[in-house]
Amino acid sequence: MHTQSTVNEFIMTKPQLKVKSVLELLIKSHNVHKLQISILKFQFVCLLT
Repeated sequence: MHTQSTVNEFIMTKPQLKVKSVLELLIKSHNVHKLQISILKFQFVCLLT
């Protein structure tokens, strides 16, 4: 499934990311497009911290 592979790649690129954070993104995201936007926003926040 595309969404799952996207999440797996995201976890691989952000090893410090907690699983709970990914689950929260998935819960908030109703489709792949929203998930990708959420990941981009989350990556941006990670860069700022």
